[in-house]
Amino acid sequence: VARLFIHVEPHLAVFGEKDFQQLQIIRRMVTDLGFDIEIIGGPTIRDPDGLAQSSRNAYLSGQDRRKAGGLFAALHRARCRIEAGVPLEQALAEAERSVSASGFTELDYITAVDPETLTALPEGQAEPGKAGRLLGAGWIGKTRLIDNIGFTRKP
Repeated sequence: VARLFIHVEPHLAVFGEKDFQQLQIIRRMVTDLGFDIEIIGGPTIRDPDGLAQSSRNAYLSGQDRRKAGGLFAALHRARCRIEAGVPLEQALAEAERSVSASGFTELDYITAVDPETLTALPEGQAEPGKAGRLLGAGWIGKTRLIDNIGFTRKP
């Protein structure tokens, strides 16, 4: 990406929030390398059941596709619980159980991070008024899906 930016010299670049970690790493790279480029995060486009649209979805069987919305559903519920004051570790554990129960064959991670640094947030209640990001990745059949959702704990 840095080589592309050097050759093209854009003033603006848009990367999807679907892969939030990639977006943040590119933002950091632009800052660290002093590129004069505005990085914009494009919103994730979702199907009616919440599944983030992705080229990876084409690899899902019909049965796996029906189960795939379970990752977003678990992250969404965790967000609601965290925003209501439930401790992070409790909301994350509930989300892990929910993803497994929805039919995912393997869970790589579900975590809560600082949206700027991507460092894990400490256990306990999220700090009121401070933003965080829930990240999840897991396997359903032979397909690895990723997703994320932002949250801000209510004061």
